[in-house]
Amino acid sequence: MMAYKRKAKLGVIGCGELTTGDLFGHLKYISELHQGGYLELAAVCDAVEQKARVTGEKYNVPYYTDLEKMLSTDLDCVYIATPDYTHHYICKIAAEHGKHFVVEKPMAISLSCCDVIINAAKKAGVYFEVAENYFRTPNERVIKMAIQKGLIGDVRRVYVIPGSLRMQSRPATRDFCWLVSGTVSLHDMGVHQMSQLKTFAISNPSFVRGTIQKGKGGWPEWGLAEVEFENGVIGVIEDTFGEGAVETPYRKVVGTNGCIYSFGIFCGASDMGGSMKILLVDDSGKVQEVPIVKKVRQIGDKSYLDSITLETKPEITYTNPYRDCVSGEWGVGVAEEIMSIANAAVNDIPPEYGIEGRKDLEMTIAMIESGLTNHPVKLPIEYETSWEKTLHEAYKKHFGKDPLKI
Repeated sequence: MMAYKRKAKLGVIGCGELTTGDLFGHLKYISELHQGGYLELAAVCDAVEQKARVTGEKYNVPYYTDLEKMLSTDLDCVYIATPDYTHHYICKIAAEHGKHFVVEKPMAISLSCCDVIINAAKKAGVYFEVAENYFRTPNERVIKMAIQKGLIGDVRRVYVIPGSLRMQSRPATRDFCWLVSGTVSLHDMGVHQMSQLKTFAISNPSFVRGTIQKGKGGWPEWGLAEVEFENGVIGVIEDTFGEGAVETPYRKVVGTNGCIYSFGIFCGASDMGGSMKILLVDDSGKVQEVPIVKKVRQIGDKSYLDSITLETKPEITYTNPYRDCVSGEWGVGVAEEIMSIANAAVNDIPPEYGIEGRKDLEMTIAMIESGLTNHPVKLPIEYETSWEKTLHEAYKKHFGKDPLKI
């Protein structure tokens, strides 16, 4: 365990499915960090009194329905897990109260809303982080380590293809596109998948060519993108919530000496049914599979990952930094995103991702914009896209105000 000056006092804003749910609920992992002595879960807040009260009582912490009242306490940082269309103004309020913050993905509904967040944090002198947990999960850490050490040679292509994840039962309040049109936002899973492309390409994107299909009311509900990176790597993603899909979701990294495969819906995490395979080609053309050894402890109904080792020469080993308290592989990714802002708050350690969350959204917006205009989009985007204009106009119509006038 890392030596800290003191434990950060964390508040959680938003007591919906993302934080309290049985399957993905982040609060159970935050609670494990609390019990393990890494941070102090100090308060929760939700606009709905019953949600706030039930969550506060469950985790034995004060609960609030008044955001500014909670932010006026001695919290060091907050985790913002509210709908995407609220992110920019809640982050601004948190910053104005001097709180460091980690905000869920997508960072905001548009790049200009992201910039509201960035500018507010800069003005207030606080750190901000984006809660992108996929690249922080153990399997994805191992994949990046293998790529960086040249295990599969030079990376040529990266594929991120979703499968049969369906979200019809999802509450309409989670993302803006669903709220106003009944169509799932491609931003939601798109930023995850763009993050994976960028992580495995180990480069910044330069061009995005996109294709989309429209659903209800003419809103995009499926997308395909080819992303060209500065180092010449080509990335391909499909962005959807599984309409008609039956295949196993997968990530594939193709190198000059082999391939890395990651299977399963959620970044290959084994507790979510995922797995990983690495195939190498030797000088004679023979294909060999790299042995992967996971050390896992089972305590009651929970598993705790100690390490993942690729039995190569030399060996490549990932050691779980939270093996003493955080259960499951999925939980490690959540713990890493939360501790990124906790460490920033009390130890002045810059967050790991931050501005990268804006880049993920920029890539996703570029895919949609390219699909709408039938032209490739050069990155970085230096103008307001037609897609963002559509979102801003829909926001004005729904809420009666300009999203940027807050």
